[in-house]
Amino acid sequence: MKGGKDVIYLIYIKHFKIRILYRQMMSYYKLSITGLFLIS
Repeated sequence: MKGGKDVIYLIYIKHFKIRILYRQMMSYYKLSITGLFLIS
């Protein structure tokens, strides 16, 4: 059971990291778009 739990834990951590990365990318993307609008 311990091995299975470790695998689930690893998948959960990976998913969590991807979600954080995705959120950071989206906020950066929105900031760059607003920046472009302000410049032009």
